[in-house]
Amino acid sequence: MAYYRKYRAIKKEANAWLSNIVVEEPGDDEFGESELEVNENEMQYEHVTADRDDASSSGSRDGMESEHNSEDTWDSEEEYCEEQCPESSLQSDLGQWLVQHGITREAGNSLLALLRKHGHHGLPKDSRTLKKTPRMIPVTDICGGEYIYFGLKRAIEMRPLTRPSPECRKVEVQVNVDGVPLLKSSSAQFWPILCSVNQAEPVLVALYRGTGKPKSLDDYMRDFVTEMLDLMRDGTGCRSCDDNHQVEVVFDSVVCDAPARAFLKNITGHTSKHACERCLAIGVSVSNRVTFNTPGCFSAENRCSDKFSNLEYLGTHQNGPTPLTCLTEQCVSIFPLDYMHLICLGVVRRMINFWRNGDRIVKLSSRQILEISEHLIAVRKHIPSEFARRPRSLLEVDRWKATEFRQFLLYTGPVILKSVIPSSLYKHFLTLSVSISILLREDIQEDSALVDYADKLLHHFVQNSERLYGQTFVVFNVHNVLHVADDVKYFGRPLDRLSAFKYENYLQKLKRMIRSASNPLVQVAKRIDEIQYANLPESVGVSSRRSIIPGGRDSTVFLRNGQFATVIEAREHNLLCDIYDRHCMQPFYSEPCSSEILNIFFAKSLKSTVKEVDVSRVKCKGLKLPHKDGFVLMPMLHQVTANCHNYHVWLMFVIKTSKKAVQNASVLWIRL
Repeated sequence: MAYYRKYRAIKKEANAWLSNIVVEEPGDDEFGESELEVNENEMQYEHVTADRDDASSSGSRDGMESEHNSEDTWDSEEEYCEEQCPESSLQSDLGQWLVQHGITREAGNSLLALLRKHGHHGLPKDSRTLKKTPRMIPVTDICGGEYIYFGLKRAIEMRPLTRPSPECRKVEVQVNVDGVPLLKSSSAQFWPILCSVNQAEPVLVALYRGTGKPKSLDDYMRDFVTEMLDLMRDGTGCRSCDDNHQVEVVFDSVVCDAPARAFLKNITGHTSKHACERCLAIGVSVSNRVTFNTPGCFSAENRCSDKFSNLEYLGTHQNGPTPLTCLTEQCVSIFPLDYMHLICLGVVRRMINFWRNGDRIVKLSSRQILEISEHLIAVRKHIPSEFARRPRSLLEVDRWKATEFRQFLLYTGPVILKSVIPSSLYKHFLTLSVSISILLREDIQEDSALVDYADKLLHHFVQNSERLYGQTFVVFNVHNVLHVADDVKYFGRPLDRLSAFKYENYLQKLKRMIRSASNPLVQVAKRIDEIQYANLPESVGVSSRRSIIPGGRDSTVFLRNGQFATVIEAREHNLLCDIYDRHCMQPFYSEPCSSEILNIFFAKSLKSTVKEVDVSRVKCKGLKLPHKDGFVLMPMLHQVTANCHNYHVWLMFVIKTSKKAVQNASVLWIRL
């Protein structure tokens, strides 16, 4: 039923479009977003059985392909001839629209039949002609599974050239490898190799499909390592410059979770006593868990990259050589500890679970758990639209995602927990929250003293964890908190640029490219080729728009002079704002440091002045959360999109004055 509702919606949009066009002279933008706007969420199918693009009754496209011969079966010679015909602007726009909105083959064919019926006889019968779906996809059998290599140079050439000239001189390649299950009813997994060029959105370099991780690391990484070596030696041409000069290619970093890092570095897993990747700390077994509580774990010698390359840790930490030593001599430092898995899904989740089910000394009462949950639900209406998920009850913490743990650590937790949990636990939680907030600042590389202070806070957090939570608390994730600040010092960039958030988002988009259980590897390859031909980014559907709605949860902004303001009205080039008086605010907490360092303030009565503010004065959006008889104001720390960087950040602020006037909303482009 869901499929036919979507089909009827597309047909209704097409009929509305046909009633307003001239058949003889179709415009270039007839299928723009303003004409045919399809709800993106409606086009993402929850169940593969609802999507009939590749396994429809009219014949399966991918399902009829063999593992190595992925040739499409076309319905007639006429369609084959139509594929060779030069395409008009209408065909080009239609093809791009079909790809951009994820229209299935069956729905696309039905739309084309409808258009042909109303006079567009030059359009093909099959939507694959418009999308330029490839007929052949080469698949290789390696490592006990199937493998397709798309190419690293292709990924570099697809990078968005939105930076000034320095980008045309050097590109930095960040790599991610992770496993993602495909179906709940199957053990099949994808192990893609992703890369991000100069902190842009991820691009697919290679894709492996098997029932587990690849059996041979050398075979799995061979194509990538070979091409990376060639690019590092010869560079690549800059297509955006007239002289087509060579661009230096640098192997920047590898961002993965702990199991993927262990696989790529060929080291012991995170349950080993020698699991720490940064120091020589040796864990001990406590209650069937490997913990790092001994005094030597806090002063252990750091691991040396030279010793790692020479296999001097073989037998304890290393299982054998890794092909990545061909690309870099810094195999210890070049693997940052991803704070998404380490802090958000690791430490923060562990703390909450101990509050719910831990020992008596740390376990919270049912009343306290209920009070925290009620506060979390109460602040939902105050959370800006940039947050994909609003707060949920602690009773659902087992279903929380990484973004929800991050939200709790940085924003809602410090406000809600202050008057609920014991003071010792709250101060301990704040040491982690403050230190991570500091390391997320965009200007953190300019203040080495602040990085050192965050490092001391993290050491204080780990050293006091056993006293508060017991011997079993300081496991692999908690111990590695000691080394998080080292990554910021080494790379000179905030934690957000060393995290796996954008890669995890891409993995979900990769799964949504699968439309049937038959030949998922080939299906993804075809979707990638279609997107590339349509000249769309692989992260299609990702929006970098941030909306400001006067008077609502999206109205608070943080100005460059350190003041907070609420947007009242959007004008042609300015914003009419209520600017809050800084003298009426006080730091929200004073331990472990004053919250003024992070621009977090509490105010009972907000005195303000109405002024016009130039859009260039807006630094970022802010949060205004209720607390007792006042409000807590704080800026948004984490990056909303992965495209944020030091050169240019373009944000669209859509100012909506009312729900009835959404179509007439003012649009302002703000360059930060």
